Amino acid sequence: MTPSGSTASRRRNRTVLITVLVVALVAGGAVVRWFSSGTPLGSAPSDVASGTFRDIGSGVGVSDDAPEALKAVFDETVVKPPFTETQPLSGVVHVTPDGDLARPATLRFALNRQVDSADVVVAVNRTGKADGWELVAPTKVEGGFAYVSTNHLSWWSPLFRSFGDLADAVVAELKKNFDGLTGEALAEAEKPKCAGENEVRGQGYSITSKGSDPLYWCLGLEAGKPIARVVDKRRYPVMVNHNGFAVTEKPKGRISLLWLAQQYSNDRRTVLLPFDQAALGVQLEKGRSLNLTTEFDGLAESLYQIEFGVTTLVNILTRYGAESGAISNAAIKVKEYDKIAEYTGKILQVSGCTDAVKQDSSDSGAIIAACFSPDALGTAFGWRGVILAAVMVAGPVVNFFRGQFESLRDLLQGRDKETVTVSRGAGTAVAQKDFTNATLPAGVCDSVAPVVLRAGTATVPTKDAGSWIVELLPQAPSLRADVDGDGAENALITVGCTPEGGNASYAEVVVLAGTGTGGLRSLGILLPQKAQPQTYAPAVDKLSYAGGQLTMTELTYAPTDPHCCPTVRATTVWSWRGGKFVVVR
Repeated sequence: MTPSGSTASRRRNRTVLITVLVVALVAGGAVVRWFSSGTPLGSAPSDVASGTFRDIGSGVGVSDDAPEALKAVFDETVVKPPFTETQPLSGVVHVTPDGDLARPATLRFALNRQVDSADVVVAVNRTGKADGWELVAPTKVEGGFAYVSTNHLSWWSPLFRSFGDLADAVVAELKKNFDGLTGEALAEAEKPKCAGENEVRGQGYSITSKGSDPLYWCLGLEAGKPIARVVDKRRYPVMVNHNGFAVTEKPKGRISLLWLAQQYSNDRRTVLLPFDQAALGVQLEKGRSLNLTTEFDGLAESLYQIEFGVTTLVNILTRYGAESGAISNAAIKVKEYDKIAEYTGKILQVSGCTDAVKQDSSDSGAIIAACFSPDALGTAFGWRGVILAAVMVAGPVVNFFRGQFESLRDLLQGRDKETVTVSRGAGTAVAQKDFTNATLPAGVCDSVAPVVLRAGTATVPTKDAGSWIVELLPQAPSLRADVDGDGAENALITVGCTPEGGNASYAEVVVLAGTGTGGLRSLGILLPQKAQPQTYAPAVDKLSYAGGQLTMTELTYAPTDPHCCPTVRATTVWSWRGGKFVVVR
């Protein structure tokens, strides 16, 4: 890049930032940090340039209050600063002796050409190794020199980078990210999994939705209780309003701020971030329903503005060589979003940003001023924030945010709205009184197809490839009662099952419910449980229902009883639990 002269109009479109890029190369990885001992780099007095300096070689001067033994030599053996789109304003200079100074000293670096002071950065390599870069602000750039105060001596290299061009790059990156938005589903958002789906539907629960579908959802039974799970599959946060539901599992909380959790996620609503999942318990009376709704409200919009800006800045830092990996705002992946959420969480820790986000409606100007201030960027990005602070207050960037986020509301208009309804049916009573010619559900006598009775009997195929004769036993007990608690009467009938060509029959009780279309569905098939060893199968003698319990009285055989005449009475008690009948005693 060839440096260009500054103009008055260009100065108006960017903030003049004198930046020192301090590159601390730390062994074992890119560890970025501020120099911690003594006075921080960049904290020299404002009159630093007016002091007296002595030359210590290689175009470097040092303030007279520095130790006499300081020397500077060009060193081409050390790894050069890796920042892209920069040009050296001097060779790499090794200022010795290495290590900390007893008190801060000011270094003065001669620049090899005249450039705008806002475009000067300085890199420093703390150890001479290849990793671990750091930024600080310089004290002054004046008269062809760059000044920096430091309490540590190491390798240094002044660099040139046009921050006016960087501001233009930010706007271009913002536009690219915005143009890539569709508001559609995230490719990597996983659908939730709910245990006990069949069981909860057996209790009469159902779940439906209408709208633009920003959520994945499922309905199940966990710890014996109905529960709905929801996942945000959009690129932006949504507010889930769930009054009447109980939050049994909170979202992952990538942005883990206390005020966000306390003020905006409560027993009536939850902020759901992209990829995040929440679990909501729901207990309904028969014939009742409950809705949860989604919206892209002021809080969600403010959070998305910050995430959108952070994504752009990460891409700018990647382009600059200070971050690894560009991120597509439209096709973001889970790990990438985790990085963006981490930066966003740090920005939100700045009090001014928190106040701006708390407003009832999103204000792009307030978000930019408070959440992308030098303080906020420094909190989130560390030394990288020095690069970014120059451009986030530039006029073109501010204007783009304000204009495009107004357009974002139109882009997402209607895409954020969904109503998810959990219902519990009142049940359908069994209308039939006579089952002599009824069609019973498959499963009766182990049948693999519906059992079509004619004059109270039918021959059906079974799972073992044989055929069985199903016979309605008119003298056997039957019962009509609401045994599943859905508010509708059920029918219990007793049938005999006999293998075709054989005589070893047994009895079973079929529990029937209505389908709403005049048909029948099976709630379960109950077998006598108290058979004696090495005897015939028990008969069903009596059925009764009270207090939520179904009692079956059985006639079983004593060892000496003839086939015609069982003499031993026993009872089995059943209860409807979790969508099925279980033996309770």
